[in-house]
Amino acid sequence: KLQGKLMLVMMFMGIMPMLTIGIIANIYTQKILREEVNNKMELFAEQKTSMVQDWFKNEQEVLEALSTAEDVQKLISLYNSGGAWNDYISTTFDKNMKVAQAQKGYNQFLIANMDREIIYCTDESMIGKTLNNSDFTMALSGKFSFNNMIYSEDTGEQSVLMAVPIKDGLSRENQAKAVLGCYLNISTISN
Repeated sequence: KLQGKLMLVMMFMGIMPMLTIGIIANIYTQKILREEVNNKMELFAEQKTSMVQDWFKNEQEVLEALSTAEDVQKLISLYNSGGAWNDYISTTFDKNMKVAQAQKGYNQFLIANMDREIIYCTDESMIGKTLNNSDFTMALSGKFSFNNMIYSEDTGEQSVLMAVPIKDGLSRENQAKAVLGCYLNISTISN
């Protein structure tokens, strides 16, 4: 009888430390695995954030280059001088902008004068409307914003406005004459 009780106590004394060490090791391993998963997720998020920022920077550079293009500069000069800018739009400019729009996958291009009036848009229903003040201010600074997203009935996608000021020539110090903007399809970010 005593031998059986002693054996039970010895087994209990032997199993308890193993069980305790096993539980502690399991808790510690779970903590390490959780930290590793969190670190990998943070790294993944940083990489994706960097990719999106690079994508927007690239699109902004394309838009800045387009704002200095001869076609855009000529259109603004014709508009400001009261020249035959409507003829220029119908014969040359509109075709070039629609080609650029199709190549880049943008929903629409627009140009707004310094009074915020949209004087040109690949979507003609927008011409004559006023660009809201926050979008215009954002455009003058050459930034983008997710505050004023639009939903396109044609594509069924959300778009965000990106815009840059149109200035004389290549100098960034020149005064803005108008604003060139485009609506970027949000889905193209992932492509």
